[in-house]
Amino acid sequence: VLSLSPEQLSRIQKSSKGSSCEIKDLYAIDDCLKSIQDNNWLLDEGVDEISSQFTSILNPAQLSKFLLWSDHNADAIEKLDYVNVGASVENGPVFEFGIDEGYADGD
Repeated sequence: VLSLSPEQLSRIQKSSKGSSCEIKDLYAIDDCLKSIQDNNWLLDEGVDEISSQFTSILNPAQLSKFLLWSDHNADAIEKLDYVNVGASVENGPVFEFGIDEGYADGD
């Protein structure tokens, strides 16, 4: 229909190679998201519930200190393996606890 030359066909094929990989990646992501939607247990709703229970126990000053500590230790927290907990703690995350300079209100 377009009567493309061999050179034009070659250029179109080369320019579309990256697009086809991106399309395959998008389909894979779509499959993952559908799987998560189909399996509610993957959404960690239990974690949100437990987190809410824990934070409701703390007074505002304690919660603020906890959130500051969590932010300060984000790299170490990220290294925690909640699923495959081993017996040894070699090469485990290193937490810092030196940010507390006094007692929180209500202690």
